[in-house]
Amino acid sequence: MTTFDRNISGMVGGGAMAVYESTAVFGGVNIFVNNNNLMPNVADGDAIHAEESVVKFSTGSVSFLNNQSASFGGAIFAVGGELLFINKDVNFSGNYAGFNGGAIYMLGSTASFSGGDAAFKNNKIAVSGYGSAMYLDGSSVTLSAGAAEFSGNQISGGGQGGAIYSNKSALNIAADSIVFSSNSVGNGLGGAIYADFSTMSFRATNNMVFSLNASGGGSGGGA
Repeated sequence: MTTFDRNISGMVGGGAMAVYESTAVFGGVNIFVNNNNLMPNVADGDAIHAEESVVKFSTGSVSFLNNQSASFGGAIFAVGGELLFINKDVNFSGNYAGFNGGAIYMLGSTASFSGGDAAFKNNKIAVSGYGSAMYLDGSSVTLSAGAAEFSGNQISGGGQGGAIYSNKSALNIAADSIVFSSNSVGNGLGGAIYADFSTMSFRATNNMVFSLNASGGGSGGGA
């Protein structure tokens, strides 16, 4: 098991790792926990900051727990790159961003999740922003899992997409079960999901549940 614990970035981001025009491959079990930054409104992706790069996790589970970014991408910030998760389980829990992408921020990037379960739980945007679990802009995500769960993700103030925000992007989730539960936006749209000029597909073999998602102060879209 490899653990990246309490690493700190002062400027650009990537408290644990910054990857530029490169390929990073992780095998076995990996845990990124409590990585942080020191520069409000500057640092992005305080576990992993990746630009024009490929980041691949294979042959084991990966967890991103309680990582914090003052701006975008509490756990992962990806621009113009590719994220590959080939694992038993993927867990993003308790990550925090000041603005967009409490767990993952993607701009012009692709991501693929395959095998095991995928969980995004209790990720947060500090005050106002978009996508507490995922922020997608000009990006595509394919998630094939045993169980896919998005629960307890929260934007405290104004914003869009309590769990997922998608702009000009594609999202495809195929799993045995798909659950969006108790995601919320304090004052905005899309308690669970907000999509703008995007394509989305959800296919569940057994059950699909949208429950107790909430948006306050907007004109609709609790789920």
